[in-house]
Amino acid sequence: MSILLRGNAYQKLRLFCGLVLFTFVSTHFINHAFGLWSVELLDFTQSYRVAVTRWPPIAALLAFCLLTHVLLALGKLATRATLRMPFWEGFQLVMGLSIPIF
Repeated sequence: MSILLRGNAYQKLRLFCGLVLFTFVSTHFINHAFGLWSVELLDFTQSYRVAVTRWPPIAALLAFCLLTHVLLALGKLATRATLRMPFWEGFQLVMGLSIPIF
């Protein structure tokens, strides 16, 4: 638990927003997986998932988290003194920024 308390406020906010977005994407992909069993099951679970994610407070939270997560990642990149970084960090940045393209 103490590892979640490390870092500054920006890192904690980016982590929170990333976990919210991960939860949304996970439920979306799980719903697709239900479609492998039957289209009826996919439609049934889709109606509940959409009811939750389109509820205005949740929709606002998702929009806030998406915008915040992207801006904090780009802000971290912009404040670097050099673009030299470990491979995993560069890979993570490229993959994250390529999501809207895909």
